[in-house]
Amino acid sequence: MDKEVRSYEYKPSKTWWLGNRRYALYMVRELSGFAVAVYGFIFLAQLFTLSQGPLAYDALLGVLLSPAGILLSTILLVFAIFHSLTWFDLTAKVQPPSMKGKPVPRKIVVTGTIIIWLFISYFVAVFIFRVG
Repeated sequence: MDKEVRSYEYKPSKTWWLGNRRYALYMVRELSGFAVAVYGFIFLAQLFTLSQGPLAYDALLGVLLSPAGILLSTILLVFAIFHSLTWFDLTAKVQPPSMKGKPVPRKIVVTGTIIIWLFISYFVAVFIFRVG
């Protein structure tokens, strides 16, 4: 009467997500969050070296302004922009706004948030470069 119970164990490959475009974009979006975190740590390192004096800060700036540092900053910027754009797209899907009881088209919501983002970024840049 005792029957042997066997279960099927599916072991996907490590690159299973590359077979579907939606999964691949999802994974890249999640990776972009890691890149944004790396930028945050670089920013914290800058703040820390500022507290250590001008020599320490100049040494860090030397690293950040080297060709490798500029390449890293460029890659992090691309990932940060991708992360932001996909976040705006997700916002329109998760919390779709409505006006007069009718949903606002997603393209309008995404375009509006991107325009607001660029507008605020412009004024922040103007403030930084005119004050600093």
